[in-house]
Amino acid sequence: MSWTAATVLTDDGEVPLRDLPVAELVSAALAVDEDSRPEYTAFLQLRGDRETFEAARSLCGSADPARRALGAYVLGELGAVALSDEGDIVVVPRDQRPFRMPAVTLLLDLAAGEPAGEPDGWPTGEPLGRPDGWPTGEPLGGRDGWPTGGPAGGPDGGTIGGTGGEVQAAIATALGHLGDPRAVEPLGAWRSHPVVHVRWTVCLALTRFASRDDDALRYLVELTADPEPMVRDWSCCGLYQAGRDTPEVRRALMVRLDDDDAVTRAEALRALALFGERRAVQPLLDALDRPPEAGDDETGEVAGLVAEALSLLADRTGDPRLLARLRPSDDD
Repeated sequence: MSWTAATVLTDDGEVPLRDLPVAELVSAALAVDEDSRPEYTAFLQLRGDRETFEAARSLCGSADPARRALGAYVLGELGAVALSDEGDIVVVPRDQRPFRMPAVTLLLDLAAGEPAGEPDGWPTGEPLGRPDGWPTGEPLGGRDGWPTGGPAGGPDGGTIGGTGGEVQAAIATALGHLGDPRAVEPLGAWRSHPVVHVRWTVCLALTRFASRDDDALRYLVELTADPEPMVRDWSCCGLYQAGRDTPEVRRALMVRLDDDDAVTRAEALRALALFGERRAVQPLLDALDRPPEAGDDETGEVAGLVAEALSLLADRTGDPRLLARLRPSDDD
């Protein structure tokens, strides 16, 4: 059953969530636990109408950080999907969403008024984001597109409640989804934010712009040296997705081949392989000869990235040592 068919028990009996008034959806989104919140937020986004836009505008003007964060999340994908006459979920192109440009203006104004934030107080738990089944037709970044469990699925979690960067993370998430180039400047201003989750959402959002914006690319390069492994990891992934081969990009990725984090090293290898960087051949051979222990790569993420790097670099360099690794052995 599609998430759009979800129901809620009211005084009038069981009713579809999508039929709840906007005010009730907002109240429910703010009242439920972190696991349930994305569902209510998604139904607000699904409405895609003037009433919901005005409700999100009002939320963004609140003194309560939780309400401002919710308003930002709603604006980021307001009208991003719709239901067809047959009840199927349809992705709506960004340029066909009537409230996209007003949403960008609101979010840029909101970003300008947010403080830098403090590292203490960032709440734990599952981050706000999409319900299961939300379409992935417009990925924002990351290895498999924008994560479906939340806006970024950050290393420290993060909910819309509490203090310490949740509003900035929500704004960065929303601006990334909306894809307006004016977002690059405020996103870049938060690349050294003290809260890890904010820097991570900034990294993901910048990935949207780095293929064509020089500043976004420069900020991603800087984030490859972030003290948090997951930010380094995803910034290397963003450089891969951007696909822009510059000396600065190659230098930053080469440094990450000695990173303490295995996923970051593998992401750097894959990006360098995309660019046909011959200096990555030996590090790649070393990675193939010394794979991580099974317990250190339970999801197979590192192995998958290294395998992808092998295919790319063998194709681009024609190095016989790499080509030999691609061929099945006589014992297979």
